Amino acid sequence: MRHYLIISFSFALLAMSVDSIAGEMKVKPGKWEFVSTTTMAMMGAPRTHTTNQCLKEAKVSPETLMKDMAQGCELLDSKASSNEMSWKVKCMQEGGEMTGQGNVTSDGDTVKGGMEMQMSFNGQAMDMQVEWSGKHIGSCN
Repeated sequence: MRHYLIISFSFALLAMSVDSIAGEMKVKPGKWEFVSTTTMAMMGAPRTHTTNQCLKEAKVSPETLMKDMAQGCELLDSKASSNEMSWKVKCMQEGGEMTGQGNVTSDGDTVKGGMEMQMSFNGQAMDMQVEWSGKHIGSCN
């Protein structure tokens, strides 16, 4: 179960990682603040996580989501344009699987998006929603 929570937070953070790959969304390079909120019935109240990250490149693609993902995860139906991107993912792990779909939009200085995930682990099913936003807050130190 904890492994799936780590995957969800990774999606929120990795969505903002950068690489040079075709089909990219444009963002302003520099220091960014990202806020992700995860909602899942078994967690009770939603959990919010804030992080700062230096983005050196001006482009983001769905493929960067897979950069550090666990084995058994596959990116499906990824699409990107200059101001938005979307994707689907499927992860097969021992004892379960996770499927999800996500999206992000950007005006260059801000990003907003989310992901909905459906998990089945040892016969237990659960849903998780992650919403995130980010804003450019200055230059990298």
